[in-house]
Amino acid sequence: MGHAGNPVVNTPTLDPDKQAMFGPPPQVNDQTFELGLVLGGTVSAGAYTAGALDILIQALDEWYAQADAPHKVNVRLAAGSSGGAVCSAIFGLSLSKNFTHVSGTQATLNVEGAGPSDNKFWDLWVNRFTFLPMLNTDDLNTPIQDPADPPGTALPPVQHVPALLNASLVDTNVTVVVNYGEQGGNVIRPWAPAPFV
Repeated sequence: MGHAGNPVVNTPTLDPDKQAMFGPPPQVNDQTFELGLVLGGTVSAGAYTAGALDILIQALDEWYAQADAPHKVNVRLAAGSSGGAVCSAIFGLSLSKNFTHVSGTQATLNVEGAGPSDNKFWDLWVNRFTFLPMLNTDDLNTPIQDPADPPGTALPPVQHVPALLNASLVDTNVTVVVNYGEQGGNVIRPWAPAPFV
């Protein structure tokens, strides 16, 4: 028992890598702005956010290329929901890689296949996440058995419609992002910590 009858709670000890991620941040130098990104969801907002992050990486790379930059910027973390979470993941995974930034006129970029496929912001939101595959009906082939409610009663009828739209496109694109993360990186960006949270 602890003090005044309170039980002693033994909290687990985090391994050193996790402690470094969740411990207090290191001291920030003068003339340094520290940023954390919180990104919203939904498809169109996700696509917009992807473009903004692509430009942010390009701008910070250019800023740090200046020998006499008057101040520094550190982007310490990124988090989001739904499309924002996808953008956060791509952002973190892209920090160690060289990739082509999106450029050109709107008319040029509107041509199918015109954007840089090595840019995962563009590749996922423009090339891969399209509406027509969500109209496929192959997801209807798999029966869905909900559990009995309450337990022990008869099972409800088997369903075949998991959602209005076919969501297998989401699973496919999760695999694309995971595979991208497994590719080695060759860039160290001074404005982002490693590991990036």
